[in-house]
Amino acid sequence: MTMTSQSAAENYLDVQKRSNDIFAEDWQIIEKYYLKKLWHQLTLKLLEFVNKEAVFQSNVLIDGFYENFLSDFEHIINPLAMSELVLVIVKKMRSQADKQDAIPGFVEKIRDKVLAKAKDGTVAVVLCNIALATFYLEDRKDNPAARKLMEEAGSKLQEFDYVTPVHDRYFALTSAYHRTLGNHAEYYREALRYLGCTKLENMPVEERRAWASTVAVAALLGKGVYNFGELLMHEVLTSLDGTEQSWLVQLLYAFNKGDIAAFAQLRPRWSGQPDLAKQEQFLKQKVTLMCLIELAFKRPTTQRQIPFAEISQATMVPVEEVEYLLMRALSLDLIRGKINEVDKLVHVTWVQPRVLDVNQLASVQRKLTAWVTSAAAMEEMMRGSAGDGLMAV
Repeated sequence: MTMTSQSAAENYLDVQKRSNDIFAEDWQIIEKYYLKKLWHQLTLKLLEFVNKEAVFQSNVLIDGFYENFLSDFEHIINPLAMSELVLVIVKKMRSQADKQDAIPGFVEKIRDKVLAKAKDGTVAVVLCNIALATFYLEDRKDNPAARKLMEEAGSKLQEFDYVTPVHDRYFALTSAYHRTLGNHAEYYREALRYLGCTKLENMPVEERRAWASTVAVAALLGKGVYNFGELLMHEVLTSLDGTEQSWLVQLLYAFNKGDIAAFAQLRPRWSGQPDLAKQEQFLKQKVTLMCLIELAFKRPTTQRQIPFAEISQATMVPVEEVEYLLMRALSLDLIRGKINEVDKLVHVTWVQPRVLDVNQLASVQRKLTAWVTSAAAMEEMMRGSAGDGLMAV
């Protein structure tokens, strides 16, 4: 480290201590760690400092913070920590219209420097890509550019067989991307991944509720999404308890059970949600298919020849339309089996696996109990038959 660069950094710290009374104590601690070259302690203090709301609201982060200070020791501190600091700086730059044009060049410069530390810089590079992709997606509305960076980040994260410190930010980005495009099913899957690696206790209540409501709507509207168990088991939905949107959870349970009556009863609620109201016909078809799945699932494996009349009664579909409903379920691979058009029944051999709620697990328990009882009776019968045979001999 040269005397010139040291003097520039020290001069910057002196100016900050004198001109920022509200942060004077912070700057004194930062200066102490910097002069003593306690890089780890300095890094931790800087991460705490830049994430203070008062610091973000000021212009500290875009007024020479990187150029006159961070750049002096960026090659020394942990690459991921450096990228975390840059992430906050970029967030501040995004809030200033006159600073936005400089964002791509700034992030790419940091990313190139991080790449030089190939041994431990991969995750840091991913974080830089996430910062830049978020800027393109949310501020420039440049979806192709955002997608390219997103795919690069995803490719690098596949190198890890564990959840890294940036996976949550990556899934937040992919969720935002699919939500922007209106891809409900993709948003639902990416949002669940985000929630799966995020500590909800660190998330503000309003943000939790926003995630809960958007993910719930995406689950309902997502094409190919017929498994709600994982979401229903997630604690994020509890944030909607006691709110005006608590009906969303009730609606999810209705779909999960294929409860057509409950779906109809909740119509005054869901018809007031624009996205759901526009897809009323799709929702009716979906809950009807869920009803068929539940009907097949509840039956013992030895009694899965279901008459059309029974399906019609459960799904509220006219008997003459049951065959079309079955063909639809078979084409979506929700069930497997054979349709007997002559006898007007379907033999179901397989039901799509899914995450089960408590009531559905109770149904599985009853089936297992019945199977154990049946197996025990068969064993007893075989023993009796074997005994008679031995007696005859």
